[in-house]
Amino acid sequence: MAKTKEGRAFLKESVYKDLLAADESLPFDAHYGFAIGSILGHRHPYFYDRGRSIMKIAYSGEESPKALSSLVEEFEDYFPQLRHCGQSGDANYRSGVYIPKENIEQVIGVFSKIPDYFQDDDGLKLGLNYALKHGTGLLEVMDLVVPITDQFFSCPYNFKAGFLGNAFDETKESDCTCTSFTIGIPVPSSSVLDIDEMGGLVMEWIEQEKRLPALKETSQQGRTIAGWSTVKLLSAEESPIVIIMSEDNILLRDAEQFCSQLTCSLSEFFSEKSIKANFFVSTHDAEALPEELLQNSPCDIRYKNRPRIALQQQELLFAVDGHKIDLSISISGKASVFHNGVLVDSYKLKRSTTHRTCLFFEGNWYNLSVRRLSMTSPILEVNIFKGMFCHARFKLVPGSETLSKSFDRTLRLGEKLLPVFVGVTFAVPRLFIIPLIVLLLLMLKFNRRHHFYLVPESIDSDK
Repeated sequence: MAKTKEGRAFLKESVYKDLLAADESLPFDAHYGFAIGSILGHRHPYFYDRGRSIMKIAYSGEESPKALSSLVEEFEDYFPQLRHCGQSGDANYRSGVYIPKENIEQVIGVFSKIPDYFQDDDGLKLGLNYALKHGTGLLEVMDLVVPITDQFFSCPYNFKAGFLGNAFDETKESDCTCTSFTIGIPVPSSSVLDIDEMGGLVMEWIEQEKRLPALKETSQQGRTIAGWSTVKLLSAEESPIVIIMSEDNILLRDAEQFCSQLTCSLSEFFSEKSIKANFFVSTHDAEALPEELLQNSPCDIRYKNRPRIALQQQELLFAVDGHKIDLSISISGKASVFHNGVLVDSYKLKRSTTHRTCLFFEGNWYNLSVRRLSMTSPILEVNIFKGMFCHARFKLVPGSETLSKSFDRTLRLGEKLLPVFVGVTFAVPRLFIIPLIVLLLLMLKFNRRHHFYLVPESIDSDK
């Protein structure tokens, strides 16, 4: 009957429990009658009116339309052997009278003869019209909702009132899907927006998009969907994504339309800000996370670089899921990123600052993060993310770090001997010219100490 876990818990722990505990000593109206109204409020819309009790009108004497009392019924008529509140003045948290479906049209006719008695969004009029339209009776129940204290003793979604702006909306909880939603917005490249700027834009959109449930600590006024939203930043270090999600399952009349409307709204918002951003909107149970966040799908990554000395521009070439991602870095620290040959990002590397390039292709989002570890040489740390998961880590290091200690010492010795051989060659050219040439050829062939190499690392290694 109830679609939300709160609704099911209320029925189980309150309504059904009270029904089972009731006995003949308790007034039927205040226990069975009130419980019946609570249960019906989970099956049908129920309408709010104040100061217009049908029971009071029907039995108030001079002010009562004479025909009305004959058209309404009380539970006392059906269960005369039980105790009832009846027409007593105690009218709180209990049922009142019942209008059978065959009398609804006549009751409407009685009230229509009273000039200016109803406004269009008055609860009694709405309830009578709904019963006539759907061929049901109408049960009067007092205090299923207490607006001043925000108390509900039935389904909140089915509560209709003029002050809520939903008086003419006949949508019921049973017409809705009970689900949670998540909006994931990967933060664009560092050269486009920093994380704080992205957070400010997201909060601005949430404030203006009234189809979203309100954030905690804010007003729900004007929001079209009950419930609460929350905002989180995940994987903030190198593959950040802003998450907007409902705190619990909410009731959506049309979940597919809801996602489509939010997608259009967010797309238009970023377009107005001249920001190219990609995102996803998905529905799922509140106890789970969307597949877009959980999925650690395989990522095919290949790499290549031609070792160059520190004074040259470094070219790092990657193939990521079949797409060419090229990273070019000058000695001054200017970096350029190309996607399939097209420049997509450029920036200046700074020491100990991670720069991200966010890319989208094949329905996935990727981040190429680069961090410069030294100001005096292009020693870099490069990470490749698919979604929030790191799939590859590299370091651009001088060749001296890739050689064995013995071979590195041999090359160092050769570097020290070279100026000695040059000097003595000028003094005794006939004797040392050939050894000098041999030494130069060996150093040219084997000395890669000052060239830079792209070296893969374990993604579990410490940074």
